[in-house]
Amino acid sequence: MEIHKIEAQPRHSTGKGTARALRREGKIPAVLYGAGMDSVNLALDTHSVELLLNRINYAQSLLNLVVD
Repeated sequence: MEIHKIEAQPRHSTGKGTARALRREGKIPAVLYGAGMDSVNLALDTHSVELLLNRINYAQSLLNLVVD
């Protein structure tokens, strides 16, 4: 099983305008949800995510999320 790393930056603002501004900057707005924890708003680099998704095997890969 392959393990890959994906990096994200926290973001403090939410909403449609903020999401559009992030996309213009080449970032993907994201939200991390988990049981027993508060949701965390994140921004991912579009280019890095596209490169990663093009080279991994979806059925047999794990992603480690690293938040700066």
